[in-house]
Amino acid sequence: MGLLSDLLGKFFADERYADGVAKASPVQMSNTPPGTRIGISTDQKLGLFGVAPVVQPSGADPQAVTLGNVENAIGGLAFSDPPTQAELQALSSACETLAADVRALSGLIHSLRASGVSLGLWKGTA
Repeated sequence: MGLLSDLLGKFFADERYADGVAKASPVQMSNTPPGTRIGISTDQKLGLFGVAPVVQPSGADPQAVTLGNVENAIGGLAFSDPPTQAELQALSSACETLAADVRALSGLIHSLRASGVSLGLWKGTA
């Protein structure tokens, strides 16, 4: 917490971005809890690997995904030969649940990707 934090604080003390947002020390050393934190607040700009600094993405809200399809939900279905209408309906229902799970995971992945690209964690295009 001493020298590095003091030097960074002095280096960035009076600097501002073009839009007037103050540049804060990019690294905060903390004893409570122990560790290093990058970015002190959600409105502090951060950019990695040469990407223009941006504030914490607020539009991306990656919610936890609760999967509706349980283990072996489709594989555990029993079918007679030929399958009955009820058996086919059970398969259709399990497949629709699986499709809903895939859509929910896709939304989460796209949200996380957009946040990562805006911060410069990875490239958005080739």
